[in-house]
Amino acid sequence: MRCVEEGHVMNIQGRTSAFSRKQKKPLPNKFTSLTIFKTSGIPSPDFDNNDLGEMVATLTPEQPHLQSVANGIKVKGQLNTIRSYLALELFKKKDCLAGFVCQLQTVDSGGAETFTSARVYQDQTRRVQVDGPVLTSHVAIHILDLVHQLDAKITGNGEIVKKLESKMNTLKSDFNSEIKRVSEKLENKMQNFENRVEDKIAFAEKDLRDSLAYLQTQMAETFENKLNGLVLKAALFTNTGQVGFMPHVNSLDDANLMVLTEYLKVQQQEALGNLSVVSHNLVERQCNETDHLLFDIQRQTNSHSEFLGNLTKSIDAVTDINTELIDQFASLQQNFVTSFNSLAEIVRNSSKERNQSAQNDTLQINQTLESVIIRLLSPTRCYRGLVTVVSHPAYPYPVVRPSPDSIPTVSHLCDTTTDGGGWIVIQRRSSARVNFYRGWTAYKHGFGELDKNFWLGNEHIHQITTSGLADVWELRIELIYEGKLTVVRYGTFSLDDEENGYRLTVGDFSGNTRDSLTRHSGKQFTTFDRDNDNDSGNCAALRSGAWWYDSCADSNLNGKWGAKNYQGPQWSGLSWGNPVSFCEMKIRRLATT
Repeated sequence: MRCVEEGHVMNIQGRTSAFSRKQKKPLPNKFTSLTIFKTSGIPSPDFDNNDLGEMVATLTPEQPHLQSVANGIKVKGQLNTIRSYLALELFKKKDCLAGFVCQLQTVDSGGAETFTSARVYQDQTRRVQVDGPVLTSHVAIHILDLVHQLDAKITGNGEIVKKLESKMNTLKSDFNSEIKRVSEKLENKMQNFENRVEDKIAFAEKDLRDSLAYLQTQMAETFENKLNGLVLKAALFTNTGQVGFMPHVNSLDDANLMVLTEYLKVQQQEALGNLSVVSHNLVERQCNETDHLLFDIQRQTNSHSEFLGNLTKSIDAVTDINTELIDQFASLQQNFVTSFNSLAEIVRNSSKERNQSAQNDTLQINQTLESVIIRLLSPTRCYRGLVTVVSHPAYPYPVVRPSPDSIPTVSHLCDTTTDGGGWIVIQRRSSARVNFYRGWTAYKHGFGELDKNFWLGNEHIHQITTSGLADVWELRIELIYEGKLTVVRYGTFSLDDEENGYRLTVGDFSGNTRDSLTRHSGKQFTTFDRDNDNDSGNCAALRSGAWWYDSCADSNLNGKWGAKNYQGPQWSGLSWGNPVSFCEMKIRRLATT
């Protein structure tokens, strides 16, 4: 059922509706919505827009496209200014008996809303009786819905894997950033520590130099002051002696003067000796003080050296610790990167395995579903008027997949188009892809590929043509020689059983070339390993094929592909001893009495 708005009127296709009797109205400026409602019972032409029943599907500007399968109803539609429609495919009997309403909501240029509704209901459906089972497709629709759900779950699984990989990559980036930040912070702290140690060493060296300079200055000033004091005392002593003793010296005679002079010399020598002793003591004391000062300086220097040694050891220890920490951080980072990469690889492999498993499961499910759907929807026998719903693009005709109790029991091609259809293809040759020079067993059971070249099998052909005592089968042979199609027909065709060598029976020839098969009627089938012909030799070996040979043949459609001189697939009435480029044999039930 399709509800369509196109041009100036709403069309209801596939059902009768009130719209078909209404006058056309001008096209509105804008479609606001298109909705289908389901009601029960028989609808009437007069209905209430407020009682439309259960909404099945709706199109709006927010949801202009719709395609879904649910509850046995397949919905498809679109809403636009040119052409809007809603289409329903119904698969449940109760839905087919229900009534439906199409409602169109429009808005004109003035903003006024208009609702237009039309009832649609089930017409009396004409059913065509065909010679075969009627297949329903609601099972296939349900299976298709399950496939869509499975695809959605697989897509969701892929999204989860992508999110997990994204989170793992973010975690890796955050960890690397944190490692880099900690390393930079540790390096900055070590640099600050080294700078502080260097500053302290420089300050200690400067303090030591200042202390040594101060001590040297103090020693020099003390020694100079004491020496200046001695000089002043000596000068004072000399001046005092001259002033006190000069009057007395003038009054003395020479003898006394000599005595006095000697006395003074002695006193002077004693004074000089005392001065020398004092100076020696002063120098010795100064030397002792200097030695003590130098000892203190040496002790402080040793202390500073010891401090610097300990400080150097501490710096070396801290450097070792820093190096060890850096190595540990590097090892930790490497371990983390390795672990992360391993985890990421595991996640990727797991994701790949899950995806591969999901793909394999999906492929297997699709193949199984395809097989089930093909099995459900494929015909089980070939008959006139057969219409198939499953296409077989790889095959020239639809493939019949018979039930276990059908005849024949093997899959076969059914030509549904030629002269009303119903033809079972028993032989087809179009290339040298399949070797037809085979033995009795191969021709009994059949061989080849249905989509290219094959022989259905003598036993199957016998069962088909003798399954009904009153059935008559006809044979149609299509040949292409030098690019032209030639068709011959035989009104009767059958094969006897294996005990009678699959004896051929044909009659009632018609066609646009000479008959080349009637000679073989009544003859048994011959292969290179079972000679049933009337020749002294083996015609199958002489003609490189297998056929109902006489002695030997007017036709040899199972001969070696492309071979000349009557050894290829030839038809004497058309190609003489030359091979044809295509041949196809097919049979059909002619009549039932």
